[in-house]
Amino acid sequence: MELWSLKNRKALVVDDCVDIRAMIRDMLLNLGATEITTARNADEALSHINNINFDVILCDYNLGEGKDGQQILEEIRFRNLITASCLFIMITAENQSHMVMGAMEYYPDLYLSKPFTKPTLQTRLQKLTNEKDITANILGAIERESFKSALSQCDKAIRYHPRHRMLLLKLKADILLKLGDNSDAEMLFQDILQERELAWALLGLGKVYFSQKKYELAKQQFKQIVDLNPNYMEAYDWLAQCMEHLGEHNDAQVILQTASEKSPKALLRQRRLGEISMDLEDFSASKAAYKQAIENGKFSCFKEVEDYSNLAQSVSVVGEKKEALRVIEKLRKDFLGDSKAGFYANIVESDVHYAYGDDEKGELLIDQAIQHFDEHPETLSTSSVMLMAQVCLSQGNVSKGQELIKHIVRNNHDNQQILKNASKAFKKAGMEDAGDDLISSTCNEIYEINNKGIQLAQKGHLLESITLFDKAVKAMPENIAILMNATQCILLYLDKHPDNDSLTITARRYLDRAFNINPENIKYKALMVSYDSLKCKAHSGTK
Repeated sequence: MELWSLKNRKALVVDDCVDIRAMIRDMLLNLGATEITTARNADEALSHINNINFDVILCDYNLGEGKDGQQILEEIRFRNLITASCLFIMITAENQSHMVMGAMEYYPDLYLSKPFTKPTLQTRLQKLTNEKDITANILGAIERESFKSALSQCDKAIRYHPRHRMLLLKLKADILLKLGDNSDAEMLFQDILQERELAWALLGLGKVYFSQKKYELAKQQFKQIVDLNPNYMEAYDWLAQCMEHLGEHNDAQVILQTASEKSPKALLRQRRLGEISMDLEDFSASKAAYKQAIENGKFSCFKEVEDYSNLAQSVSVVGEKKEALRVIEKLRKDFLGDSKAGFYANIVESDVHYAYGDDEKGELLIDQAIQHFDEHPETLSTSSVMLMAQVCLSQGNVSKGQELIKHIVRNNHDNQQILKNASKAFKKAGMEDAGDDLISSTCNEIYEINNKGIQLAQKGHLLESITLFDKAVKAMPENIAILMNATQCILLYLDKHPDNDSLTITARRYLDRAFNINPENIKYKALMVSYDSLKCKAHSGTK
């Protein structure tokens, strides 16, 4: 039997200390590695990762000025820079809990504390590489989005590798969640939990309940995890989401605050805490959360202009005009040359000046933002357009405010949270009844288009239905319900006419757009499976 080694595996060592890089490199050489690349900072590391398909990455947490190891891992996960078969090992001498927690939230394959010996590294690497070898075919199928094949590979691996059964069952459950197969996923998680009370299985079952809109059941699952394992940070986020859906917004805020105290470097959670605190008009809490988000985002791929604009609003509303203007100035400076940042800055600065009596300057700035929207509406996020609508309504520009909110509703008619925010904007401006009428009539307009397209498809007039939905997609490019129905009609047509390359490309474009809007959408997952099946049929030449 051949002895284990790192032969034929490509490795990357990232550390700002030349002696540590050399030491780890020597360890890897002694373990059989021959292709070893080193990097002294995040920029070098990411450059290598973009150009080389590594099998093992060993990255130190502290890398001096710039991104740290956690932020490298964040970016790798966010941009899908490595394959699922690549090992990412976080190395650090840090023992501060907030740093450890922050790094663990992005699921490195291993967290290795300095100092460590070659035998320790070998033992850990051997275990992890063996697991990756066993799951290689499954992970490859998942990356190709061949989920049915991945499930088949899982079942086969479970038979041949009984010692790794739980690892493979976890992978199988994750695939079922990706497919949106809640029934089979629920049964699998229940079976696993009858054997052992594993936190990941409890979490998975909670996700199933959440997907089924059984928010009270899901809440109980996530609360059980938090009680059993207070450091399982992902459970806090899901628990807070359940509470929000149940209308328990104050409780959700408390949960997010607790999680943020445990793991303050989690930028996305700080941002969500800021959002919910603003909704609750707890501006002291939103100010603290957005300040921390901006600090965490300094070198992060998740750095966002909204954190600055929301911080400026949080301090402005409590009378800190100078601080608000200072934050806006920092926004312009930190995102120099970014048109999105300039757009946000103009809106928020307009609101600040208007609130403190400088109407002329406020109107000049909001007019610039309106011009940007009129010329490039497709470049702006829902949140930025909502902010502009709120400012327009508060300044008395009712017609523009209504136009902007109608634009938002047309693209988000089935998003209850966005509809609530739109209604709240009208209520704040003293236009609750008129606002509700506008929102209701706009939603009805979308329902009519949807129903007409569906009826055409049901009668077999697929090309007419496709044409109708294509026009609707062009008018409402961010409306995921329209995108999904448009895709479904195309796939029904392709089932009978698989050689239509143009429609195949269109379907994929719609699916990609839907993924960017909401990758967890159940219908998106189901249509991805259908698309995958049709591609297989077309490839095999069968109909």
